Amino acid sequence: MNKGNSLLLGLIVGGVIGGLSILLTTPKSGAALRTELKGTSRELSDRLQNIKAETKDFIHLLEKSTKEGEETVKDFAEDVQKSISIWKKEMVPHQVNIQRELKEIEQTMLLLEEATSQGRSKPTTS
Repeated sequence: MNKGNSLLLGLIVGGVIGGLSILLTTPKSGAALRTELKGTSRELSDRLQNIKAETKDFIHLLEKSTKEGEETVKDFAEDVQKSISIWKKEMVPHQVNIQRELKEIEQTMLLLEEATSQGRSKPTTS
């Protein structure tokens, strides 16, 4: 039994118990008690109908909100995927430039290493 059904069942059982306790504790004649019971019965029936209608409205609203939430999450995910795709395309030229500059730095470092190693291997003239 889900939470909505158990809430409705609790309201019904609580109403019945409350009604019975009132009936058993009131010192009235049979005719007056029957008249009051009919009124209470109608009132309880009306309340139950209102609760039923409100529960249906709530379930409808919950279903609608869930559907809208799913659509919103789906749209958001699609937007994020598009943004990432665009960002990746925009980064390609920058990646190429960075890779080229790294190769130039590596070549410069190799030249510096060669120059320093040649400088060490020459005898010093003092």
